[in-house]
Amino acid sequence: MPNAYSSDQPIQKDDEDLLNRASFAERIAEVLSSVPYGDNLVVGIHGPWGNGKTSVLNMIRKRLSQAPSLVCRDFNPWRLSNEEKIIRGFITMLASALGQSLETRSEKGWRIFRKAKPLEELATKIPGYGELLTVVLKGLDKIAKTGDDLGLVELRDRLEKVLKSASNRIVIIIDDIDRLDSEEIHILFKLIKACANLPNVSYLLAFDDLAVANTLNKRYSAAVEEEAGRAFLEKIIQIPLKLPHAQPSDLRLICLQDIERVLNETETRLTKDEVTRYVTYFDRSFLYKLTNPRVGKRYANSLRFALPMLRGEVNTVDLLLIEAIRSFFPLVYDIIRENQAAFHGVEGASVREAESRAIQLLRECMDSLAVWNQEQLQAILSELFPRLAPGYKKGGYRSEESLESYAKEKRICSPEYCPRYFSYTIPNSDVADYTIESIIKSAIEGQNQTVKYLVERNMEASRARAFISKLRMIEREIDPSAVRLICLTIASRADLLPNINGFMNFNNPPMQAGILISHLIRRIEDVDGRYRLAAEVVKEAEPLWFALEVIRWLYVTDKPEKQDQNTLMINQIELLKDILINRIKLASAAGSPLFDPEVSQEAYLLTEWAMKEGRDVVQRHLQLVFEKNTSQVARFLESMASKSWSMTDGLPSPPMIMADHLKRIASLFDTDILAQIVMGTCRGNFTNPTQYPDSNRPLDEQLAEQFIYLVKKSRESQTE
Repeated sequence: MPNAYSSDQPIQKDDEDLLNRASFAERIAEVLSSVPYGDNLVVGIHGPWGNGKTSVLNMIRKRLSQAPSLVCRDFNPWRLSNEEKIIRGFITMLASALGQSLETRSEKGWRIFRKAKPLEELATKIPGYGELLTVVLKGLDKIAKTGDDLGLVELRDRLEKVLKSASNRIVIIIDDIDRLDSEEIHILFKLIKACANLPNVSYLLAFDDLAVANTLNKRYSAAVEEEAGRAFLEKIIQIPLKLPHAQPSDLRLICLQDIERVLNETETRLTKDEVTRYVTYFDRSFLYKLTNPRVGKRYANSLRFALPMLRGEVNTVDLLLIEAIRSFFPLVYDIIRENQAAFHGVEGASVREAESRAIQLLRECMDSLAVWNQEQLQAILSELFPRLAPGYKKGGYRSEESLESYAKEKRICSPEYCPRYFSYTIPNSDVADYTIESIIKSAIEGQNQTVKYLVERNMEASRARAFISKLRMIEREIDPSAVRLICLTIASRADLLPNINGFMNFNNPPMQAGILISHLIRRIEDVDGRYRLAAEVVKEAEPLWFALEVIRWLYVTDKPEKQDQNTLMINQIELLKDILINRIKLASAAGSPLFDPEVSQEAYLLTEWAMKEGRDVVQRHLQLVFEKNTSQVARFLESMASKSWSMTDGLPSPPMIMADHLKRIASLFDTDILAQIVMGTCRGNFTNPTQYPDSNRPLDEQLAEQFIYLVKKSRESQTE
């Protein structure tokens, strides 16, 4: 993963100057170099944070270093802790710039002698003279002051003498003054004011004049305006210069070059159309926000972080644009991130006349912008989230069918893909597109174990729905050579798929997997080849009922004009059912009941068996199951009962046996005979059964009574 983040470092060389400020730096260097000997000058370069002041200082510093008889030094006041240390450090730095010391020879010698502490050692060896020697040492220290003990006034006087006799001139550069706290700023300018008239010393100061003036104003005036602070600066700075304004075209070039580097570092390629789409909306909606190079660098760094994790998993242009919103409109980005459902997808017909919730959420942010800036922001939001377009008059409504194309393009407006843009990862309930690509590639290459591993890993409960959905989105594009291995692997491990029966049963993963396999088999052009693969799937499918689920979708209509919707012909379906019946009979012989109340699809195996070989065969199978375990009678009735779900809350209702279910049971078992078995093995009021027994009673009793009630009703209707 690339790690070359821009640390916002200033430029060092002229050839890195993309803002055309080299001539400005050249002129300042000329002015400072031409200050007459003995004179001084204070030059200020003013500009907001991030506008490139330090880069200009670097270009000036390089030129000053080439000037004869000129010494250039940087002073960093934030390294010192208080006013006296700042002033003392500044004076000492000026002297050292000329290779001079402000100490006299005697002071320097005494400081070295005292550091060695020979007299203290001598005092310990002469009993009775230690206290006297200490008094003598204090007196000598007072007479022979060291540099650290000199008063500031005396220290400055010594410095002035050194400067007057020096053959070189000094330029002191102080950068980032506006980053100091208010007390440090006050001390620094107090120092510069006190030392501004020192001979042969000039100053080059870089800071945000508005920020510093406001800070000084709070100290010198009670007024809100910065006039007092600005007046203070005017007394000190002799040549105040505004940093040349960066041209929008130059800032645009710097930013786009940074973005191009990020794309190259992450090996991300854009098509010509994608480049056009990105640059068009970047220029339209974000260009005016590029007020300085730092803004663009922060944007590029956000992409350096996001792209390596999401490359190939999202729409690259959408990612570039939503990260631009994060960098330039952070409040808007936060609203979208916290309310994703209001932005992705399409509006339903019922809310098209009303203002969308997304637009309501953004109103405060929009109202804070100028009208023309609102237009620019609305344009990019409508591009990323089409459901906003009608409200902003940037386009019409999109239908639900558009969601499929959004998902295929991995757009941020796709409900499946939107969360990735804000989590910088693939949610646990989702499947990486890279995984899907790997499965297809491995299937083409015949890597059975790799396909098996990847399929099994992604057919688990949390990912199954997304996994099948992802394959369904591209089912018409999967290479036919990959079809066989994918179909057989899914079919053989369909037991991993969560079998979620509910109100919206069409989205149940096993059903969607059956449709997927049918459509994939259709990718094979040869009709006989399709049948051969379908036969393999039916033989390999586990659980057994999933084989029937696949057969169900291989032939979906008898209408002659819609035969292209069928994967196989009707005679081929009958052959597949023969294979299925053989598997059913083997399962029966192995002791499988072939019904389960928890798996609604399984009992349909009995129906297929009865349709193929008659009711008597199935009845004999069930009688053996009941004889072996009488509790299976109640389970059989429950597997035949209806299961319904509330349309309001989606919760299941208790199963019931209705007249239609009795007909289905009758197709599998003689109901009179089954009634005798039920009354002999189950509990319930069979003397006066009712269709709606007390719901507080056990479910098996309720279903048994319902069954007996319906059998008696059926007999009565036949008698009449």
